[in-house]
Amino acid sequence: MRPTRVLTVAVALLLVLTGCGGGPGPQEPDPEQVAVPAGVDADDPVLGWFEVTAVAADALGSPVQSPRSALWATAWSAGEAAVDAVGTAGPEAAAPAGFAQAVHDVLVDRVPVVAEAADAQLAATLDAVAEVVTTAERDRAAALGARVADGVLARRAGDGLSAAEVAVGADSFVPRGGPGAWVPTDPGTAPSQPALGRARPFLVTPGRVAVPAPPALGSPAYRADLAEVRALGAADSPTRTAAQTETALFWADDSLSAWTQVLRGLLAARPEQPLEQRVHLVAVLHQVTTDAQIACFAAKYDVQRWRPVTAIREAAPDGTADPDGDPATMPDATWEPLLTTPSHPEFPSAHTVYAGAAEVVLDALVGAPSEPVRIRVDGLPPRDYTDWTDLVEENVEARVASGIHYRTSDEAGAALGRAVARAALSVLARPARG
Repeated sequence: MRPTRVLTVAVALLLVLTGCGGGPGPQEPDPEQVAVPAGVDADDPVLGWFEVTAVAADALGSPVQSPRSALWATAWSAGEAAVDAVGTAGPEAAAPAGFAQAVHDVLVDRVPVVAEAADAQLAATLDAVAEVVTTAERDRAAALGARVADGVLARRAGDGLSAAEVAVGADSFVPRGGPGAWVPTDPGTAPSQPALGRARPFLVTPGRVAVPAPPALGSPAYRADLAEVRALGAADSPTRTAAQTETALFWADDSLSAWTQVLRGLLAARPEQPLEQRVHLVAVLHQVTTDAQIACFAAKYDVQRWRPVTAIREAAPDGTADPDGDPATMPDATWEPLLTTPSHPEFPSAHTVYAGAAEVVLDALVGAPSEPVRIRVDGLPPRDYTDWTDLVEENVEARVASGIHYRTSDEAGAALGRAVARAALSVLARPARG
């Protein structure tokens, strides 16, 4: 009997929670150290440029996730547009040249330090294309890709998604104050990405998707949320199981790290698919998840819900001193969450927003995994998945067990991500206006 094939995905674990990229990020690299990992199949332009983009995203040096997501979305949407343009102009076999040139030009424009690595990959792709079409046809396709990239870069200029742009207002942010209102949980730490919710989306504006209000302070739903995270998410929780702790650690890294690697495994398993389908998958997933992050942070800074650590340390479930003196609801100034609380408002959960959006895109464009998808995290046992919903549900559980989110916020985040993705896919399905 043939053994079940498993798609292996390598993911690096950051034990210090960054909260959708809210913590310390990569440092600016030495240009001589920026290189594409060895072993990439030079005959597969999609995987080759996937690796170059991953290197560029790391080299971007952003301390938060959203600019790296936007880099993926911008580069691969340009690549997809170039594939479409070359497919119209012909010959179709020259499309990889247009795709490669477009992705190359966006990456080098946004992350100049990767120029040498990108140039080498471009040369390899163009050489491969020259084996199946004439040099003139290849060069015309590459020139078309360059024009497409110029257009995309012009349209995305000033979109509010650079590391500097998403941080606008951090130094001047003034918390609303009062029970239930968010304050940075680490004194002296600036709010993370306060302007992200005002960035220009790729497909769906935040206002198109409604976000329900979180449970009112003192309501039964809020009390249940608070009691659960207080018991389950404490650093020294006696009720959290070893399996729950492992799940919390497994999903501690930012979402981009896990889901782009899931995506790479899918691409590697489907080398026979047409170029346009594989490029479309990468472009759409990153456009949609970037839009989901924008919608998420628009809601976060609109609602400004306090984190569990603030609620538990400072107040009872109704936002005041507890009148009945129940030890389970009295303020506890010593309470610590399992993982470090990110420096942005609590509602909704950014991890589950991303997961919900990714789930809908993968369901629509890939379907259920035909083989188990294995995700590896350093220091922890690998996990296999056969349904995208399982990854979403694990994110929900992980953020409660981490002590940084209420369950309602996790569930609302997943619903928001799914709604953004459905709206985005409906936009893509509409015929272009003449």
